[in-house]
Amino acid sequence: GLMPTKLGAFGFSSQTLTAATNNPNGYQTAISTNQSSANSHASDLTRQSLSDAYLSTTANSCTWNTNSKTLTNTDNTLLNNTYGFTLNSTNLAAQKLCKIPDSTNPLTVKSTTAANESGDNTTIYFGAKVDLNQTAGDYRTTIIYTALADI
Repeated sequence: GLMPTKLGAFGFSSQTLTAATNNPNGYQTAISTNQSSANSHASDLTRQSLSDAYLSTTANSCTWNTNSKTLTNTDNTLLNNTYGFTLNSTNLAAQKLCKIPDSTNPLTVKSTTAANESGDNTTIYFGAKVDLNQTAGDYRTTIIYTALADI
């Protein structure tokens, strides 16, 4: 759990994805929520017991560079009462976390160019920052990871 403070408290968690392929061209892995852009809270965490309470995803737009195979965090550090993700565990509280896109526009987080039948790991770090203005409760959303073999 994350205990809010007047100035804002930061907390994080991580998940490790493992993808394996025998495709000689490799694969791509993408992240999104299970919501579509038609939903007004498509990328928000929803409080489980109160229908109108959300924790907004950060507005930070991050980009995937196909040539360098890197995810770039381009905007500001995480604001109060928002959440996001990154691939970098260094100094998470000060990072420029990325917005988790909705299901209509998944964001690539890893790309390979060769087969790896034993599996390739990618760790995703999720962070949230909340102050006393956020309604207390348990907030959840569904994250979708998609792995596609390159053709």
